[in-house]
Amino acid sequence: MTPRLEVRSATFPLLRPARSTWAEVTLRDLRLLRLVYPDGIVGHGEASPLPGTSVESLADVDEALRGLAGRGAHDPQLLAAAPASVRFAWSLAAADAQARRRGCPLAVAWGAPEAATARPDLLAESLLEAGALVPRCGDSGRGLKIKLGPDDLGDLSVLRRVRAALDPATPLTLDSNGRLSLPQARRVLDVLDGTAGAVLEEPVPADLLADLAGSLPTGTVLALDESLRTLAPAQRHALVALGVRVYVLRPTTLGLDECFTLAAEARALGVAPRVAHAYEGPVGRLGLVALALALGDPAPGLGFVAPALPGLRLPASLEAEPLQVLPVPGLGVEWVAP
Repeated sequence: MTPRLEVRSATFPLLRPARSTWAEVTLRDLRLLRLVYPDGIVGHGEASPLPGTSVESLADVDEALRGLAGRGAHDPQLLAAAPASVRFAWSLAAADAQARRRGCPLAVAWGAPEAATARPDLLAESLLEAGALVPRCGDSGRGLKIKLGPDDLGDLSVLRRVRAALDPATPLTLDSNGRLSLPQARRVLDVLDGTAGAVLEEPVPADLLADLAGSLPTGTVLALDESLRTLAPAQRHALVALGVRVYVLRPTTLGLDECFTLAAEARALGVAPRVAHAYEGPVGRLGLVALALALGDPAPGLGFVAPALPGLRLPASLEAEPLQVLPVPGLGVEWVAP
């Protein structure tokens, strides 16, 4: 069946600036998609490219959607050539419609047990924010993820204090978006030495990861993130052999089908697939939650929660914890009059 594409624009401000790879983001612009099928079934998706991280701009998204509205459902090659955030939005909407047709939650349609749950990490946009979140980690049993850029390395005593204050069982993730130099990354490793389960998400550019992997302290592992878009399979496998133990899967920057493919590769290599956000809106978040539950990710990188948007009825509060399968068909989203 050939669906009809409908698109709405939406915007929401971030309560505090978000640090993406090469930009500070204060406002999120996105496109809400709806695929309307001849049998009356509707599927929902969201395209929300992240400035400074996504390859495409919002103008690229709009251009791709215009092409897909004309003939995308008849032309798989056109969809395959679309930007990653558009592929995610379209694939999510199609999967939502299919799950609604079956009468089951999207996460279950993707293979999640109905009782599946997960506890996302708490997100600190800076080291200063991290200190305030440490008590919440202890109270909630959630991990802590800290955005750590070159500007944060002037005084690493803050990181030392955070590390010392965390319960040893609390997962700690540092996300640098490939912006550190090798000497800077090694300074961070010195602070983490002996921290069991600490994860460094792509601290240095991809071409330096192999050099850094050889000096990892006991208990610290590397995660591939942005480089998953560019590294060939043989390069990824070589880095796994050197110490990479996590693949960070961001459907907005990779595409949904690509995330499922990389998750299968990760499991075959003994690597953990971890679903992570790119500051998506409500529909994108619901899709990420369904993906995390389907992949069995117990602590996904979903610490950012978008606000509700006018004209969008959601099945439950996006802030509900723990993350769990909602007893609704598909995503449970509905468009209403704004």
